[in-house]
Amino acid sequence: MCLSFLTLTSAASSNILPGVPKLKGYPILGAIPVYFRDGMALMLETLTSLGDEGISYAQVGNKTLVSVHDPVMAKEVLGFTDKIASRSEESPYDLIEARLIRSRLGDPRVFSWSPFWTLIRLLDNNLFDDVGHEAMRQRGVFIKEFNNPLSNIDKFDGVMRVAIAHVKAIAGDADKAVIPDIRHAADSFAATLWGDTLYGRSDALTDGRVMKVADEILRRAGSPWPSASYSLMLTLGLVEPGKPTPSEAKVRAEIEDLYEKNVQHLEDYERNNPDSSMKTIRSLSVADGGKRTGPLTSIGSNITWTLIELQKRPDVLTKLLSEIESVDEVSFTTITTKMPYLNAIIMEINRLYPSVPATLRVIEREARLATANQPVILKPGMMVYLSYLHMHTSPKYWGPTASKFDPDRFLGGIDKSKPFMAFGSGTRDCVGYKFALLAVKVYLITLLKTYTFKVEENNCTPKLNTLLETSGPYIAHLVNAPGWTDVDLGSIPCAFSTAENMVHRSHVQKGETVVITGVSGGVGAAAVQLCKRRGARVIAVAGKHKGQRMLDVGADEVIARGESVSGSLSMMSVEVVLDVVAELSFTDLLDVLKKGGRYATAGAIAGPIVELDIRTLYLKDLSFFGCTLQDEEVFGNLVKYIEKGEIKRHVGEVFKLKDIGTAQEVFQSKESSGKFVLKVK
Repeated sequence: MCLSFLTLTSAASSNILPGVPKLKGYPILGAIPVYFRDGMALMLETLTSLGDEGISYAQVGNKTLVSVHDPVMAKEVLGFTDKIASRSEESPYDLIEARLIRSRLGDPRVFSWSPFWTLIRLLDNNLFDDVGHEAMRQRGVFIKEFNNPLSNIDKFDGVMRVAIAHVKAIAGDADKAVIPDIRHAADSFAATLWGDTLYGRSDALTDGRVMKVADEILRRAGSPWPSASYSLMLTLGLVEPGKPTPSEAKVRAEIEDLYEKNVQHLEDYERNNPDSSMKTIRSLSVADGGKRTGPLTSIGSNITWTLIELQKRPDVLTKLLSEIESVDEVSFTTITTKMPYLNAIIMEINRLYPSVPATLRVIEREARLATANQPVILKPGMMVYLSYLHMHTSPKYWGPTASKFDPDRFLGGIDKSKPFMAFGSGTRDCVGYKFALLAVKVYLITLLKTYTFKVEENNCTPKLNTLLETSGPYIAHLVNAPGWTDVDLGSIPCAFSTAENMVHRSHVQKGETVVITGVSGGVGAAAVQLCKRRGARVIAVAGKHKGQRMLDVGADEVIARGESVSGSLSMMSVEVVLDVVAELSFTDLLDVLKKGGRYATAGAIAGPIVELDIRTLYLKDLSFFGCTLQDEEVFGNLVKYIEKGEIKRHVGEVFKLKDIGTAQEVFQSKESSGKFVLKVK
């Protein structure tokens, strides 16, 4: 039954590729047990570790799998014509030879461990059936639409619109959001973008069917078990050769339904927008003679791995944010010509984490690898695996830091002496990578200008499958805190650090009531925010005409300066007083403190001389805090608050340094609130 199930011929004991390292397998089965144990991707990567000639092979049942991981040899294979090497186990290049090809390479009735059979059953053969001149014509159509600068300029506004809508939807009206799996969020953006670009869909943002189907396709194609199950069903006569299983048929039906609905969206879009330019899918379809087309991208993967690496490298993130801040506007020109560091980051991400880590070719006609160190003859039926990931991360080609994330590698462009094939090579390279890279850059700029982020460290390791994925879903915390300018940051150190020192020393707690004086100034306004983030109720003392401003800052109640605080509040009704005014209000403030209350001061704007009845101090068990030298925790606390978006800058006026005299006059007029900032340049 086992032999009938596998329908294998015994692996030849002779050395099929003399002098080429071979992966040790098992009698008859060859490397099939290794495949079922590790999965195809890991088994193939194991081949790359054999020897140092850049080529190795394994016998998998009756098939020979050759791993080519030398960049020169890889480019030679990718340069083979479709008559010599195809992407399918059943090349339709020459219908006259179809029967010969089928007998040579096997048909669905013969056990095939390649994921291509699973993909073909799920997607039909349309991914692989264009070859020769037809394939080149098809490529020309796609390149014109997605790799042409003029075409991408026309698409730029649409990319921006979708990116902004998607980024805003992450948190909605909230200040922060937790994304359970940002991989799906990034992939959702990609799906939405393609829906808008191809079909004019406006509802793709909330349609999760595309992602569900895509995940199911990847799950089935990345596992060895669908092939094993299919072979068993063939043996038992439960399925016709080449036809999908019932569960696979459901996936195909779902794909077909998605396509039909997309076409309906396209027709609705064209009917409602008769004067608009032709959507991409329509122009592709016209050029393609009516065939269905659908591009695949690595947009979500690029976004995902970029956020992970930026989390690990705050220095890189800081430099990137500086570059983003330096451009006057986000446009096609600025992104493609004035942001070299962003481009270098994306190129390095594609080096370390190529979303498609490898490709496969099936030898149709005998071919000799001319670039090999010794004669290597590739014979019909051999499957040649080309590992981009291995070539991208090998110290042999990239030096001792090959596994490290270092965008500086690409600041001067792509070093052609090093292997970089993230977008393929030869006649089957990616026809839409320039559009995909543009989308990635637009999305990252939009996201980083809108949120600060933190990625949880678990599951942030690569998992080699059909695509290069994370080892599981990973959580991202996003806070709606746009990047702070130099002016914003300049308003922080003195005011917020002084206020945080007072709040920290006096141990302000959630649910307590705090009276704060001088809230129209930088320190007082900062203290309001800092107490509110701790969950306290804040009563602000400010000038009558500034009451609404203080409520906007966050105060729960405002008492006009000059009015009695004890007259407005009950005696012994508050836990904490934060005072930067002193003089006449001092006694009044002590009266409203409860027993065990705390009084903290860091200034005396109204005057330093105050009167104290010592009995008030000891009978009420009050604690006094003079706050000048700041506690060690203060600076770290402020950094965390900024990163989490828990405090907002409160800039009153901004002056050039040469106008410092005017700034002083405005400050003394007491008409403004917030921090005054002087700009040196």
